[in-house]
Amino acid sequence: ESRVPSPESRVPSPESRVPSHVLVSIIIPAYNTAQFIHRAIESSLRQTHINIEIIIIDDGSEDDTLETSQKYAEQDSRVKVFHQLHGGVSSARNHGIDEARGEYLFFLDSDDWLEDDTLEFLLEEQAKNPDKVITGEFCYISYDKKRRGIFCRRYQHLTNRTKIFTLEDSVYSLSSLGFAKTVAIKLFRTDIVNKYNLRFRETITRGEDQLFMFEYVCRCGGIVFLKKSLGNILLRPGSLTHTPIAQIIEESKGKTNPTVLMLNSSALMSCPPEIRLAAKVYLCRSILESIRTYYYNDISYEVIKKSQDEAKGYQHIYLSSPRVSRKEKFLFIYRIYAPILCLKFIAHIKSIVKSTLKRSDFIVRMYDAIRGRNFEIIPQ
Repeated sequence: ESRVPSPESRVPSPESRVPSHVLVSIIIPAYNTAQFIHRAIESSLRQTHINIEIIIIDDGSEDDTLETSQKYAEQDSRVKVFHQLHGGVSSARNHGIDEARGEYLFFLDSDDWLEDDTLEFLLEEQAKNPDKVITGEFCYISYDKKRRGIFCRRYQHLTNRTKIFTLEDSVYSLSSLGFAKTVAIKLFRTDIVNKYNLRFRETITRGEDQLFMFEYVCRCGGIVFLKKSLGNILLRPGSLTHTPIAQIIEESKGKTNPTVLMLNSSALMSCPPEIRLAAKVYLCRSILESIRTYYYNDISYEVIKKSQDEAKGYQHIYLSSPRVSRKEKFLFIYRIYAPILCLKFIAHIKSIVKSTLKRSDFIVRMYDAIRGRNFEIIPQ
C-alpha cells in the first residue's frame, strides 16, 4: 500500500508569500534506517511548498533502506535516490550537495521528520532576511523500546519570540544554544555554499555539523530563530546522537579537533577582530562542555588533562570577556583547576540522582511541568 501523500495534502497555503518557482533541495543521507526513513520522506512530500526535490543518498545500507527509498522514487518524480559505498554522513551530504539543483539546501536526517509547513515558513523569513541563516524550534522525540515503539515528544521552548542574531551574536550562540550547532532545521543558500566551496569535512568523525555551520555563518550576516516548531528530531539507540562517548573518543584519535579547524578556517580569517575573538570564546566553551561530558562518562585522566591544558591556553580571553557570565567563569576555573577525582565524584553522584529520577515517569512529567515544557505521547 502506498504511503505517499495525495496531491490534495500538498496544496500551498493561500497566505503564502513564497514564489512557487523557488526550488528547495532536501538532502537525506541514509544508512540502515529502513524502519524510520518513511517518516522523513513522507513529511517532505507533504510540504505546502511543493517545488522541492528530495535527494536521498543511500550510504551503503545493509538493510532495506535503498529499496524503501526507491519505492517512493517510483511514485513521485521529486524523489531521487543515489547509492554509494559506505563513506559516512559527511560523504553522503556532500554527494547530495553535488546533485542538488535547488536555490536552497535543507538537510534532513533519515530518522527525523518535518512539519507540513516547515519550508514555507523558512522561505518566507528568508525573503525578509536574505543574508541570514533561518531556523526555528524543534521537538526531541524519545524512542521507548519498552513501550514497543511509542514516542514521547518534548518541546524545547528555547525562546518565546522570534530572535535575530547578528554575526557576532551568532558565533557566541553556536556554543551556548544547541539549535545553532547543527545543520538540522535550517535553510542554506546554494550560491553561498558553492561560491565558497563549503563542504562537510570527511576526515573528522564528530563535529562536522558544527564546522559546516560555523563556516557558513561567517559567510553571511547571522541567524534568525523563529518561534515555531518546524521539525522533529528522533533520539534512538544506535543513532549518531546516542553513540557512546568512549567510542567517539576512540574514533577521533589522531584526528583534528573540529573547533581547532574553525579557528584556522579561511572563513574566520576574513572576519573582523571581534568575530575572531568570539570564535575563541566559542572554542573554550566547547572544550569545557567536552570536559563535563568526560566526567559523566568516566573517561581516562589523560584525555581530561589534555582538554584542560588546551582550555588553559584561552583562559585570559575567556575570563576577561564581557560576554561570559560570572557563572561561566566560575565553572571554567572549577573544571580546569579542581582535582580530577573530586570532579568525577560529583559527576558520579549527579548521574545516580538523574538515573533514579528517570525511572519514575511521574517525576519526569512533574520535572517537565516545572520547567515549562509540554510533551505528548504519539504513535509510531
